Formats: sequence, C-alpha cells, structure tokens
Amino acid sequence: MKTFQHVTFVLLLIFAGMASAFAGISIDSSRIIFQSSDDARGRSVGVTSSVSSVAPYLVRAQVSRDIEGNNVQTPFITTPSLFRLEPGSTNQVLVVKKPGADGLATDRESLFYFRSVAMPAGGKAERFPVIRGRGVTSGFHGNGS
Repeated sequence: MKTFQHVTFVLLLIFAGMASAFAGISIDSSRIIFQSSDDARGRSVGVTSSVSSVAPYLVRAQVSRDIEGNNVQTPFITTPSLFRLEPGSTNQVLVVKKPGADGLATDRESLFYFRSVAMPAGGKAERFPVIRGRGVTSGFHGNGS
C-alpha cells in the first residue's frame, strides 16, 4: 500500500510539472517575502514564456488574498499589471506596497498570493475557446522580528 502511495505521489509530481510546461508561462519565484523595511522598494518577480510558445501572451498580474484570485483588495499593487509577453522572453513585475496602505498585521506574517494569468494571441477568425495559462505563488509580509 505504501509503495502504491509513493508511486502515485511521484506520478502526480511529474504530471504537475508537465501541466505547468504546457501552460506556456511560469513564475520565476516560489515565494515572495516582504519585510516591513522593503515596503518602499518592492520585490521583482519574473514571468517567463516558454521557448516552445508559438504566439505572444497577454498577461495580467495581480496580488490577491485568496489562491483563486477572488479577493484582490490588498495593500499591494503590481506594475505593470497588464503586459505583452513574447515567446521565450521574461518580463519583470514589481510588487509594491501601496502608499498609506494599512491592514497588515504587525505581530505576525500576512499571506498573499501573486497570480499571473496569460491568454495567448489569436486571430479574429478563430472561433475556438482559448486555453489560458495561470501561475500562482505565495507572498509573505512580516515585521522582520
């Protein structure tokens, strides 16, 4: 039984990696960690298009409080929040704390999610549904103590 569970886990890891490769885009960071002292500078996150992509992507980047991206009322902004990503290229997105933004806990870490959603370019004559790629990574904000 344990062997079956190990094999299943390994297969899931392999297929999860393949799914992100087929998505066409990836996020270069697995975590974004902000200290209170970093608020003015922000953090840069790379969004990369795979070399095998055949068309450019329109990418939207945002920070949300939940992993699905439904609650985007956060004290962070991304710039650029909407950009064109050519095949095989990387674009840096800056995540910055909004000036005068409150609502962050000072006695513990706050958890947020950086999301990038990509839609491939298509001609006007195409009437098929467009498959989008999505990447999510977690971000933490703490007071550094």
